[in-house]
Amino acid sequence: MTERNGFHLDELHAEERGLLLGLSLLAASDVVLSRLSGDRRQACRGAWQNLRALPRPDRAAVLAGWIVEISVPFPPGMERLHPSWLADAMAGEPPELWPALLAGLPGAQAVESLLSQFRWEPSESSLCPSAPHPSPLASLGLERWSATRGAGEAGGLPTRQSHGVGAMAKEGEVLPPESVAELQRCVFGRLAPLCVGPSGPVGAGLCRLGCEELLAEVARRGAGLPQELRAEGDASLRAVAGRLPATLGRHWVKW
Repeated sequence: MTERNGFHLDELHAEERGLLLGLSLLAASDVVLSRLSGDRRQACRGAWQNLRALPRPDRAAVLAGWIVEISVPFPPGMERLHPSWLADAMAGEPPELWPALLAGLPGAQAVESLLSQFRWEPSESSLCPSAPHPSPLASLGLERWSATRGAGEAGGLPTRQSHGVGAMAKEGEVLPPESVAELQRCVFGRLAPLCVGPSGPVGAGLCRLGCEELLAEVARRGAGLPQELRAEGDASLRAVAGRLPATLGRHWVKW
């Protein structure tokens, strides 16, 4: 959504959308926005002004979409991410929670396969590569994924629907659906900035490529590509980064 003062509601971070939603529902002052830092303060203030300037039905539609976003366990558009981002988000959690996190997850089988390459080290409270650990790109199954996804789904995940059932946290213990959803929101919510659509033609063109084609195009364009995408807006940079393997995409975005 392009606004007259140059700020885009769709380019707000998930936390910023939540902040503006809270201000709107509480009919509160925007003085709290002055506590934000740097560019994000300016972006939020501009988006807030645009939101308040919308006709009442349009503003209600935007707020309704934000309410839906905070009520679902997975960020909208997460199925478009490369599976390694989901595995990366889960990797810092104890394996006992993985069954719950995988319940209803788009592309759960591929994510579980990536997680199987690691072992849990209780003494270090972290995951360590299983020895010997293959190279990052080789371990991501890129050929298999690019062969099974069509145009417009670079790095995408097949959708697996959640049926609202409880999930095993550890042997003999079943978490209720509400707890599973809240756990998934906590772990996967930080991926929301990568799930947005691109904000310009360069990003949109790259996001239509399959995984192998996208990697080849990134290699062809070289080190100047991230800056070219950033010139279109942060949304293009994040959208393309999310469709790349996490080992590469993390170099493009602050994570």
